[in-house]
Amino acid sequence: GVFRICLPDFRKAFTAYLNADTDYFNLINVLGAVDRLEPGTETMIDLINYCVYQNGEHKCLYDETKVVAILKFVGFRHATVSSFQQGVDTASEPRRKYSFYVEARK
Repeated sequence: GVFRICLPDFRKAFTAYLNADTDYFNLINVLGAVDRLEPGTETMIDLINYCVYQNGEHKCLYDETKVVAILKFVGFRHATVSSFQQGVDTASEPRRKYSFYVEARK
């Protein structure tokens, strides 16, 4: 069998934040995405908070290296960073842009 996972790509988000690259976040409506955000107070850090926590849906940060290490530790022999696969992965432009993919085989 194949195990496939898609997680937020924090490396890209943090790089965009550090470079003040507001265009990177163009698919996120921060006022619609972040709970209790008052109009006129939104800044780039709100986008980072959304990327990290997604209103409480996410509890921990992972990157490609960590996911591959965990999968190998629990018994997957082949765990590698992958890319979006049409027809397999959710066809969502934001998910595709803001995520990374890892695939593992036993």
